[in-house]
Amino acid sequence: MAREFGDKWSLPVLCQLSAGPLRFLQLKRALGVVSQRMLTRTLKKLEKIGVVARTERLGPSPQVSYELTQSGQSVYEAVRLLNVWMAKHDLTMLKKS
Repeated sequence: MAREFGDKWSLPVLCQLSAGPLRFLQLKRALGVVSQRMLTRTLKKLEKIGVVARTERLGPSPQVSYELTQSGQSVYEAVRLLNVWMAKHDLTMLKKS
């Protein structure tokens, strides 16, 4: 799991998509300072491992949206529970001051 989600942007992307599907620019705005290139790479990686699904809607104004797959929802739930546990035990990023 560390290899797939240990980078800077994978978990924030999962957290943003946990609320529902987002278009690329919506996701980029929600994340803040991520570059377009890094977000594209992160989404492709997450899509490749099966936690994010990319949906294309064709028409006069084509749209692409991203959402968590069932596996992605499971990963998000595990991360959420870990975050709750860390907060309960007053841990931040597992570092002691």
